[in-house]
Amino acid sequence: MSVLKNKNFLFLFWGRFVTNIGDSIYSVASMWLVFELTKSSFYTGIAGALILLPSMFEFLDDV
Repeated sequence: MSVLKNKNFLFLFWGRFVTNIGDSIYSVASMWLVFELTKSSFYTGIAGALILLPSMFEFLDDV
């Protein structure tokens, strides 16, 4: 548990934690906005897929 005493690790951990919360709020709010504007679950689904599409290809960053 000595890693929890490392200042740089804690900065990285909390930074990623806050970023993930922000990304989740963004994706929900975006799909909610599309639904409110269109009243269509089809377009809401497309918006959700387009928002999450870049995360599908994150594994290619290491290549």
